[in-house]
Amino acid sequence: MTSLNIGAGEDETGDVKFDIVRAKDPDVQGTATHLPFNDESFDTIIMDQVLEHISPEDLELVFEEIYRVLEDGGVLKARVPHAGTRLSDQDPTHRSTWTYETPEYFSNGNFSW
Repeated sequence: MTSLNIGAGEDETGDVKFDIVRAKDPDVQGTATHLPFNDESFDTIIMDQVLEHISPEDLELVFEEIYRVLEDGGVLKARVPHAGTRLSDQDPTHRSTWTYETPEYFSNGNFSW
């Protein structure tokens, strides 16, 4: 069992820490639109407070990459602030908003932006 923490920052959760910011000292540095891992490399992917920082134009590619590196039957554990809440509205670096139904657009290859 191997887990990937995308946007790990200073979070020590996961076997492989991946972040775009070198100063966070990730195991692997890069962007979620081009994950430098083999197909089906991880059984779990963690994204805690990351997806809302990705522009809507890039979300489809990010999810394609997640599905590519996630093992068949693997799990994506993602947390985002709910749209309309203070946590969602206060951060000017947020590029997308999320509701309970938003993940449905990215499931089963149904990219419906």
